[in-house]
Amino acid sequence: MLSLEKFDIVGIGVGPANLALIAALLDARDVGQQIPRAVFLERDARFGWHPGALLPGSRVQVPFTKDLATQRNPRSRYTFLNYLHEQGRIEDFINLREMFPEREEFSQYMAWIASEAGDLVRFASEVSELFPVIDAAGRVARIGVACSTGLTSKNFSARCIVLGTGCRPHVPTGVRADQDRIVHTAHLLECADSELWRAMLSPRFLVVGAGESGIEAACYLLREFPSAEVEICLRRLTPQSIDDNPFVNQWYGSRSAEAFDSMDETTRTAVLADLAGSSLGVAEHVALEELYRHHYRGLRNGHSRVLLRSGHSLLRAEASYDGVDCLLTNVVTGETLNQRYSALVLATGYEDTDPTLLRPLNEWLQFDDDGACCAGPDYRLRTRGL
Repeated sequence: MLSLEKFDIVGIGVGPANLALIAALLDARDVGQQIPRAVFLERDARFGWHPGALLPGSRVQVPFTKDLATQRNPRSRYTFLNYLHEQGRIEDFINLREMFPEREEFSQYMAWIASEAGDLVRFASEVSELFPVIDAAGRVARIGVACSTGLTSKNFSARCIVLGTGCRPHVPTGVRADQDRIVHTAHLLECADSELWRAMLSPRFLVVGAGESGIEAACYLLREFPSAEVEICLRRLTPQSIDDNPFVNQWYGSRSAEAFDSMDETTRTAVLADLAGSSLGVAEHVALEELYRHHYRGLRNGHSRVLLRSGHSLLRAEASYDGVDCLLTNVVTGETLNQRYSALVLATGYEDTDPTLLRPLNEWLQFDDDGACCAGPDYRLRTRGL
């Protein structure tokens, strides 16, 4: 019989979502409460939050009060402000008069929580399979978890599984990110620091996408490669500034989740379309201002290093030993254009990971008409026959 170490909760992945749950468990344990027996499994050897995208000076797009604890419990030890206090720099941070910390510092804050988690977290532990544990009555009593840690394997079972596996970088059809000359912004830092990139003379970069990551990537390349030209391929006429007025932000609060869940699919689609300007393909105003300053500085010196390839999309890209050949198309006329660049940066966002781990449990899960798992406003997957 398969030996299973029993837990109340098994979390898969140690990113921001599961770290917030870990912080809640730590809060309860710190005040002497009995907490569920829990373990969180992370395949990487240490905590990392998109390390290849932590560009110098880039900032989070939400205020620090939307950290992993404050809205749940402002008195929590695991708030961002208390992290600053324990690091001895809360006064210095206050003097910044800044509500939006740099991404690197926020990553350090989350790594601090992971380090405080102790035995709640097990790194270098990759989950390979979830499976139902059937009781004598033929019902699913628990969920089994198969996990590998290097050369060894370990099996667990839990009353509750929490999936926090995040998203994966989206690579457009017709493009293969080779991590040398074609790179997603998720890995930009490591590529930009490579010998290949640093050896480029007067490089010509193409950035595909004009959302926050695209504008930040363009500015980073212009700073790091003083002789470079940066071209930005975008479907719109111009980059768009984020719509972050307080009435829009109300829709991202807890009170809106229940209302959104009660809507029919047509209404939901309309609401998401109305809110698109708050998250999809948009950039912070300060990032757009920096990009324009680079553009104007070039004009002042006789040649702009910034080119907007407006109304275009990328059809195909192929890397060779000395460059990247790109086929672009005009989204209005359909005309195509062949261009060659030193490197291609994909600022094309992220997509949900395929919940392959859930497939052995499909018999007990509810799905919508599009084949997606049904979830309630509390993010709990809806089940049947359990």
